[in-house]
Amino acid sequence: LASDILASYNFDRVFFDDFPLSTPGSTNYQSTKKSRWEKFVNATLPFLSRTAIITGYMARPIYIDALGYDINQNITLCDVKVPSNCPYFPYEKACVPRIMLTKAK
Repeated sequence: LASDILASYNFDRVFFDDFPLSTPGSTNYQSTKKSRWEKFVNATLPFLSRTAIITGYMARPIYIDALGYDINQNITLCDVKVPSNCPYFPYEKACVPRIMLTKAK
């Protein structure tokens, strides 16, 4: 199984490609407390090194809570030039998080 193979690794860097972005008004938008980002981060915890960093892109700032980890999260707002034929990202800026995880003592 893939999970057995992954369990033998400890990833120190992960990029989350959250396509399509979950934006208000879209069919995949979730207004629940837990975002897809938070679900992803928590699902990857068993496969991360002790000082892993996760990044990707977000439509809006989302702050993550990961059980058993101390989190240092910085979000940078970046200008983007979206092609006119791109139907899923109607913004001129994207949020790029840098989530640093350290196992809590």
